[in-house]
Amino acid sequence: MKLIPTDLDRLSDYIDNTEDPRGVTRTHIAKDLFRNRIGRADLDQLLNKLATRGPYEAWQERTRGRPRTWIRRRPTVDSWEALARCGART
Repeated sequence: MKLIPTDLDRLSDYIDNTEDPRGVTRTHIAKDLFRNRIGRADLDQLLNKLATRGPYEAWQERTRGRPRTWIRRRPTVDSWEALARCGART
């Protein structure tokens, strides 16, 4: 998939509009936003651009298998309580 400038805007909007305080997973981004038409390297490139552009971060959640990578807007002081309620560890 050839990345276009609006992909970065779409990605930031997708993350900002999620209701989950943990953010969105890489899987959700690839599947729901790009309909599985983005490769791992392109997604990595897009996420790196997003991290340098704005207040976004990646974090990993432990699972019984491979860790799950979440992408979110960096939490503000007010949002730490919401993250703690849903069991997210930073």
